Amino acid sequence: MIRLCARNLYDWHCDHESLAGEVRDWENFTDWDNYPESWPRAPDQKQPQGVVALNGSIQAKATTRLNTIRHDLLHAGPRYPRDEVKAAMNYWECKLEAYSNTVDRPPLTNDLSRFAAIADGHNLIGEPYRNR
Repeated sequence: MIRLCARNLYDWHCDHESLAGEVRDWENFTDWDNYPESWPRAPDQKQPQGVVALNGSIQAKATTRLNTIRHDLLHAGPRYPRDEVKAAMNYWECKLEAYSNTVDRPPLTNDLSRFAAIADGHNLIGEPYRNR
């Protein structure tokens, strides 16, 4: 039922071939007596109780995670699953253009990213350190 709720909430379902039968079941679902009243029964109908709206804090954490993934694609060791990560990010239509180690680096959003920037040769405002 939670997959049906997610499908109705986001108007999206997993398109993996192994779920084709379940997707057909969701499209033909009629057992609303056992389905929670507060959950959406059609796409864009309503949000279930307890769903948090996307806010600045969530967006900042998502941006930090995306920047971490970009960094890992450039700097992680040889066992890092680059091809799988790129495939997943492309599937979800996430922009993967890796930041360069210059001033056009994406803005830093929290202490962890500041630490990563320092370790990567940048100061706290994202500029490369200059040799003195």
